[in-house]
Amino acid sequence: MKSHDLFTTHQPTRNTGTPSLSMSKSATSSSISPATFIFSLVIILPCLAAVLAAYGLAPQRADTIGVDLGTTFSVVAYKDPMTKKIIMVPSDGKATSKTGTSHFLTPSVVAAHVSNQNVLVGRKAMEHLQSSPKTTVYNAKRLIGRTYDDVSSDTSLASMPFDFGPVDTHAYCAYLLLPLKRWRCFLPGKCTLEQSSYDACLGKKSVAGFVLDSSTTMSPVQVAAHVVRSMSRAVDTFLGHKNARKAIIAVPAQFNAAQREATAEAFRSAGIRVVNMLEEPTAAAIAYGLQNQPHVHNVLVYDFGGGTLDVSLLWMHVGSVQVIGTDGDSNLGGSDFDKCMVRIISNEKNGGLDQCSESKMRKIAEDAKKELSSRDSMIVSCGDGIHLSSLQKMEVTRLTFEKECDELFQRGIVPVERLLENHNMLKSEIDEVVLVGGTTRIPRVKEMLKVFFNGRAPKDDIDPDLAVAYGAAMFSA
Repeated sequence: MKSHDLFTTHQPTRNTGTPSLSMSKSATSSSISPATFIFSLVIILPCLAAVLAAYGLAPQRADTIGVDLGTTFSVVAYKDPMTKKIIMVPSDGKATSKTGTSHFLTPSVVAAHVSNQNVLVGRKAMEHLQSSPKTTVYNAKRLIGRTYDDVSSDTSLASMPFDFGPVDTHAYCAYLLLPLKRWRCFLPGKCTLEQSSYDACLGKKSVAGFVLDSSTTMSPVQVAAHVVRSMSRAVDTFLGHKNARKAIIAVPAQFNAAQREATAEAFRSAGIRVVNMLEEPTAAAIAYGLQNQPHVHNVLVYDFGGGTLDVSLLWMHVGSVQVIGTDGDSNLGGSDFDKCMVRIISNEKNGGLDQCSESKMRKIAEDAKKELSSRDSMIVSCGDGIHLSSLQKMEVTRLTFEKECDELFQRGIVPVERLLENHNMLKSEIDEVVLVGGTTRIPRVKEMLKVFFNGRAPKDDIDPDLAVAYGAAMFSA
């Protein structure tokens, strides 16, 4: 039946006297105008979608991401609204069948070309680290929310190849006052804060930033915002939509109010609204669901990343999690083991490699460190890439690595001992030990913790590089 047949009736017999029920020609031939049809759809479809969603019949889209904005690498994940599974997002946003962790990690590195104002992020930025060290910044997390006076007196930052300088004080003042007065400043030098409030804020101290050239600086918030923006684009590509504009983020437990607010500002600058902020050890514990285990109360989270070592003591009870103590070593991380490996493979007494550039040597050392986590020995080589006669080779063993870097391994246990001692706790009182950070993949690190806790193996079922973002994503509704 055609659609217009619904509006026709049979004609009665002539001269019966019965009133005709037939519709006029103009009525039967009339149709809904395009404007009316479109208006109806605009009204009806959202209502229909809302009804279907209410009854769980409409497909749902992820709108909240979990983010670990790390010192060395950053990671993003989300909870699938239908399956409730945690999905890790590749750094380029492209679905892949590759195994391993590296394609989920976005290097927290930003390379700025001052001349043309282009900015590269992640692996593309790392390619410029050797050629443009002054304008390729990393470890911004170690500066975020800190004053210039504080940073300039921090001797642990002296080895970094770039220069530090003061960035606009008004913007930083706004970061501090925002949680209290809801004052905010986006444009440096354009704040309208009263002078008395500004003076009380920081005593006219400046936030630390990276000096790119004589007239250009980049704040840690700007660096972090570039990294967040890159991850947000990857999420959009991976999901196929741009609905994911909310985030649950994780920050170090020892971050103060200024550092937390500066981190949140980086997300706002990237167009992401922070709906919740977890402490990193809390996120790691949530990843394992430890807060819901009735017999687990005292948890030690051992976070050994590329730049720092953070150890946290957590108390859990009936679904709640509280960080009750922290310790660590801000001058110890995976990069220190890389430097140790460089010394091993460049040592002439060991028949070391001397034909490598500095950047090539660092890459060989990092790769060797990773390989020795799953092998007892390996061959490293270096040459000019043209003449076979220039190729140098040498064997590196895990035993040599552990022996030459023993001082670093021993330093990794000190914060654990100190934290337990400061809280008058025995090793036996710790119910679970959770590993976070790529450096915990080194077998010697795991073995030393196992020995320290009287044979109890630490938890590393979830990839230690991904655990914090995994936990943050789990916390979403």
